[in-house]
Amino acid sequence: MFAGSTLCDVPAEASRGFLRGWYAHNSLSLKNPRLGFVCVSEDMTGDYALCGYFKEYAHKLTDDERLVFAKYERPPAFDMTQHPAHPPHNRTAWDSPRRNATMPLNTSRMVCVS
Repeated sequence: MFAGSTLCDVPAEASRGFLRGWYAHNSLSLKNPRLGFVCVSEDMTGDYALCGYFKEYAHKLTDDERLVFAKYERPPAFDMTQHPAHPPHNRTAWDSPRRNATMPLNTSRMVCVS
C-alpha cells in the first residue's frame, strides 16, 4: 500500500483510528456485542504487518474492550471447519457492482501531457 519508506511518515494513531473505526466497529455492524478484535502486529510501529483476529468473548464488550493490542500474542491457527460456509455465488449480484466500481475512477482520471 505504501512505497518505500513512505510508511515511516504515517503516525501509529492513523492506523489505530482505522482499527477502531473498522475492525472494532464490526461488533456493532454485525450486532454482536461480544465480538472484539485483537491486534497482534502493527506495521506503523515497526512490526511485520497489520495482523490480528476476531474473538468472541463470553460477555458484552464496552467500547474500550472491542479493540485489544496484544503485541506478543500469536493469532490462533486457522481452522476452516470452524468457520461458516460462504453463500452460493450469484454472478449477477457480485459481478455487477465489481464491474461498475471502477467506472468513476476510470472516467475521472486526468492525464498530464508535457
